[in-house]
Amino acid sequence: MNKYLFKYEKTGNARFIGHLDLLRAFGRAVSRAGLPIAYSEGFNPHRLVSFALPLPVGMSGLGEIAALRMAEPVEPRECAGALNACLPEGLRVLAGREMPREEKEPAALVRFADFRADFADFSVLESVERAVGAVLAANSLLLERESKKGVLSFEARQDIYDIYAKGSSVFARVSQGSAVNLRFDALIARVCRDAGAEPDKIKCARLALYKEADGGAEEIF
Repeated sequence: MNKYLFKYEKTGNARFIGHLDLLRAFGRAVSRAGLPIAYSEGFNPHRLVSFALPLPVGMSGLGEIAALRMAEPVEPRECAGALNACLPEGLRVLAGREMPREEKEPAALVRFADFRADFADFSVLESVERAVGAVLAANSLLLERESKKGVLSFEARQDIYDIYAKGSSVFARVSQGSAVNLRFDALIARVCRDAGAEPDKIKCARLALYKEADGGAEEIF
Protein backbone atom coordinates (compact mmCIF):
# COMPACT_ATOMS: atom_id res chain seq x y z
CA MET A 1 0.00 0.00 0.00
CA ASN A 2 1.33 3.47 -0.92
CA LYS A 3 1.14 6.28 1.65
CA TYR A 4 1.18 9.99 0.79
CA LEU A 5 1.27 13.11 2.93
CA PHE A 6 -0.40 16.35 1.84
CA LYS A 7 -0.26 19.83 3.27
CA TYR A 8 -3.46 21.82 2.80
CA GLU A 9 -5.14 25.01 3.95
CA LYS A 10 -8.63 25.55 5.31
CA THR A 11 -9.72 29.18 4.99
CA GLY A 12 -12.70 31.43 4.28
CA ASN A 13 -16.08 29.78 4.79
CA ALA A 14 -14.38 26.37 4.84
CA ARG A 15 -13.14 27.12 8.36
CA PHE A 16 -16.70 26.43 9.53
CA ILE A 17 -16.57 22.85 8.19
CA GLY A 18 -16.40 20.40 11.10
CA HIS A 19 -14.01 17.47 11.23
CA LEU A 20 -16.45 14.80 10.02
CA ASP A 21 -17.66 17.01 7.16
CA LEU A 22 -14.02 17.69 6.25
CA LEU A 23 -13.44 13.95 6.01
CA ARG A 24 -16.47 13.66 3.71
CA ALA A 25 -15.30 16.60 1.57
CA PHE A 26 -11.90 15.01 1.00
CA GLY A 27 -13.51 11.64 0.36
CA ARG A 28 -15.79 13.11 -2.31
CA ALA A 29 -12.87 14.97 -3.89
CA VAL A 30 -10.81 11.77 -4.02
CA SER A 31 -13.68 9.95 -5.79
CA ARG A 32 -14.40 12.76 -8.26
CA ALA A 33 -10.69 13.07 -9.06
CA GLY A 34 -10.56 9.35 -9.88
CA LEU A 35 -7.66 8.69 -7.53
CA PRO A 36 -6.88 5.04 -6.68
CA ILE A 37 -7.60 5.45 -2.97
CA ALA A 38 -7.23 2.37 -0.77
CA TYR A 39 -10.09 1.14 1.41
CA SER A 40 -10.18 -0.48 4.81
CA GLU A 41 -11.18 -4.12 5.14
CA GLY A 42 -14.29 -5.48 6.83
CA PHE A 43 -18.05 -5.22 6.42
CA ASN A 44 -18.07 -1.41 6.13
CA PRO A 45 -14.98 -0.41 4.13
CA HIS A 46 -14.04 3.28 4.11
CA ARG A 47 -11.49 5.39 2.28
CA LEU A 48 -8.11 5.49 4.03
CA VAL A 49 -7.92 9.25 4.54
CA SER A 50 -6.77 10.66 7.88
CA PHE A 51 -5.88 14.04 9.33
CA ALA A 52 -3.17 15.05 11.76
CA LEU A 53 -5.32 17.00 14.21
CA PRO A 54 -8.85 18.45 14.09
CA LEU A 55 -9.23 22.22 14.02
CA PRO A 56 -11.77 24.04 16.19
CA VAL A 57 -14.73 25.10 14.03
CA GLY A 58 -14.25 28.70 12.91
CA MET A 59 -10.44 28.60 13.01
CA SER A 60 -8.42 28.76 9.79
CA GLY A 61 -5.61 26.31 9.09
CA LEU A 62 -2.70 27.37 6.89
CA GLY A 63 -0.49 24.30 7.25
CA GLU A 64 -2.80 21.35 7.91
CA ILE A 65 -1.77 17.76 7.24
CA ALA A 66 -3.67 14.87 5.65
CA ALA A 67 -2.50 11.31 4.92
CA LEU A 68 -3.94 9.28 2.03
CA ARG A 69 -3.28 5.63 1.29
CA MET A 70 -3.42 4.63 -2.37
CA ALA A 71 -3.98 1.20 -3.90
CA GLU A 72 -1.31 2.00 -6.50
CA PRO A 73 1.49 4.58 -6.87
CA VAL A 74 0.60 8.17 -7.83
CA GLU A 75 2.59 11.34 -8.52
CA PRO A 76 2.01 13.62 -5.49
CA ARG A 77 2.02 16.87 -7.48
CA GLU A 78 -0.53 15.58 -9.99
CA CYS A 79 -2.60 14.17 -7.13
CA ALA A 80 -2.62 17.59 -5.41
CA GLY A 81 -3.80 19.27 -8.61
CA ALA A 82 -6.56 16.70 -9.11
CA LEU A 83 -7.78 17.18 -5.54
CA ASN A 84 -7.79 20.97 -5.87
CA ALA A 85 -10.03 20.73 -8.92
CA CYS A 86 -12.62 18.86 -6.84
CA LEU A 87 -12.38 20.32 -3.33
CA PRO A 88 -14.85 23.02 -2.20
CA GLU A 89 -13.81 26.66 -2.01
CA GLY A 90 -11.55 27.35 0.96
CA LEU A 91 -9.90 23.92 0.94
CA ARG A 92 -6.69 23.83 -1.10
CA VAL A 93 -3.85 21.31 -1.22
CA LEU A 94 -0.50 23.10 -1.14
CA ALA A 95 1.96 20.23 -1.61
CA GLY A 96 2.33 16.46 -1.40
CA ARG A 97 5.01 13.85 -0.89
CA GLU A 98 5.32 10.10 -0.56
CA MET A 99 5.65 8.77 2.99
CA PRO A 100 8.42 6.25 3.75
CA ARG A 101 7.00 2.96 5.02
CA GLU A 102 8.50 3.51 8.48
CA GLU A 103 7.03 7.01 8.90
CA LYS A 104 4.28 7.16 11.48
CA GLU A 105 0.82 8.50 10.78
CA PRO A 106 0.72 12.32 11.23
CA ALA A 107 -1.72 12.06 14.14
CA ALA A 108 0.90 10.11 16.09
CA LEU A 109 3.65 12.62 15.28
CA VAL A 110 2.10 15.97 16.26
CA ARG A 111 3.56 17.49 19.44
CA PHE A 112 3.46 21.27 18.86
CA ALA A 113 1.66 23.86 16.74
CA ASP A 114 2.07 27.52 15.83
CA PHE A 115 -0.94 29.84 16.00
CA ARG A 116 -1.84 33.43 15.18
CA ALA A 117 -4.65 35.62 16.48
CA ASP A 118 -5.50 38.78 14.52
CA PHE A 119 -7.06 41.67 16.44
CA ALA A 120 -9.37 44.01 14.53
CA ASP A 121 -9.67 46.52 17.40
CA PHE A 122 -6.42 48.50 17.30
CA SER A 123 -7.34 50.39 20.48
CA VAL A 124 -6.59 47.31 22.62
CA LEU A 125 -3.21 46.40 21.11
CA GLU A 126 -1.17 48.03 23.87
CA SER A 127 -3.18 46.19 26.52
CA VAL A 128 -2.86 42.95 24.56
CA GLU A 129 0.92 43.32 24.43
CA ARG A 130 1.03 43.77 28.21
CA ALA A 131 -1.21 40.73 28.73
CA VAL A 132 0.99 38.61 26.46
CA GLY A 133 4.08 39.73 28.35
CA ALA A 134 2.43 38.71 31.62
CA VAL A 135 1.72 35.22 30.23
CA LEU A 136 5.32 34.81 29.16
CA ALA A 137 6.64 35.98 32.54
CA ALA A 138 4.25 33.85 34.60
CA ASN A 139 5.34 30.63 36.33
CA SER A 140 1.75 29.44 36.46
CA LEU A 141 -1.24 30.13 34.25
CA LEU A 142 -4.76 28.82 34.78
CA LEU A 143 -6.97 28.62 31.70
CA GLU A 144 -10.62 27.62 31.47
CA ARG A 145 -12.52 25.25 29.22
CA GLU A 146 -16.10 24.11 29.10
CA SER A 147 -16.97 20.48 29.77
CA LYS A 148 -20.06 18.40 30.47
CA LYS A 149 -19.42 19.09 34.16
CA GLY A 150 -19.24 22.84 33.63
CA VAL A 151 -16.26 25.20 33.36
CA LEU A 152 -12.96 23.56 34.35
CA SER A 153 -9.68 25.29 35.19
CA PHE A 154 -6.36 23.73 34.20
CA GLU A 155 -2.67 24.59 34.44
CA ALA A 156 -1.30 25.55 31.02
CA ARG A 157 1.96 27.45 31.46
CA GLN A 158 4.18 24.40 30.89
CA ASP A 159 2.55 23.85 27.49
CA ILE A 160 3.16 27.38 26.18
CA TYR A 161 6.61 27.43 24.57
CA ASP A 162 6.47 30.93 23.14
CA ILE A 163 4.00 33.78 22.84
CA TYR A 164 4.52 37.31 21.57
CA ALA A 165 2.64 40.25 20.08
CA LYS A 166 3.63 41.72 16.72
CA GLY A 167 1.66 44.41 14.95
CA SER A 168 -2.04 43.63 15.38
CA SER A 169 -1.46 39.90 15.97
CA VAL A 170 -0.46 37.50 18.72
CA PHE A 171 1.70 34.49 17.84
CA ALA A 172 2.22 31.40 19.98
CA ARG A 173 3.70 27.91 19.95
CA VAL A 174 1.89 25.47 22.24
CA SER A 175 1.58 21.75 22.91
CA GLN A 176 -0.75 19.98 20.49
CA GLY A 177 -1.36 16.32 19.80
CA SER A 178 -2.77 13.14 21.27
CA ALA A 179 -0.86 13.41 24.56
CA VAL A 180 -1.43 17.11 25.37
CA ASN A 181 -3.66 19.38 23.31
CA LEU A 182 -3.67 22.96 24.58
CA ARG A 183 -6.53 24.86 22.97
CA PHE A 184 -5.26 28.13 21.54
CA ASP A 185 -8.71 29.69 21.76
CA ALA A 186 -8.63 29.18 25.56
CA LEU A 187 -5.25 30.92 25.72
CA ILE A 188 -6.45 33.84 23.61
CA ALA A 189 -9.62 34.11 25.69
CA ARG A 190 -7.40 34.60 28.75
CA VAL A 191 -5.31 37.24 26.95
CA CYS A 192 -8.52 39.03 25.90
CA ARG A 193 -9.90 38.93 29.43
CA ASP A 194 -6.72 40.45 30.87
CA ALA A 195 -6.50 43.04 28.08
CA GLY A 196 -10.17 44.03 28.06
CA ALA A 197 -10.55 42.89 24.45
CA GLU A 198 -13.56 41.19 22.85
CA PRO A 199 -12.81 37.60 21.72
CA ASP A 200 -15.61 37.72 19.12
CA LYS A 201 -13.65 40.29 17.10
CA ILE A 202 -10.57 38.08 16.76
CA LYS A 203 -9.70 35.71 13.91
CA CYS A 204 -7.45 32.76 14.76
CA ALA A 205 -5.39 30.50 12.53
CA ARG A 206 -3.18 27.47 13.04
CA LEU A 207 -0.04 28.07 11.03
CA ALA A 208 1.98 24.85 11.22
CA LEU A 209 2.18 21.45 12.90
CA TYR A 210 5.40 20.07 14.37
CA LYS A 211 6.87 16.80 15.54
CA GLU A 212 9.56 16.38 18.20
CA ALA A 213 13.06 16.06 16.77
CA ASP A 214 16.46 16.21 18.51
CA GLY A 215 14.95 17.82 21.58
CA GLY A 216 13.24 20.53 19.51
CA ALA A 217 10.47 20.97 16.98
CA GLU A 218 10.48 20.10 13.27
CA GLU A 219 7.64 20.72 10.82
CA ILE A 220 5.90 17.51 9.82
CA PHE A 221 5.67 18.85 6.27
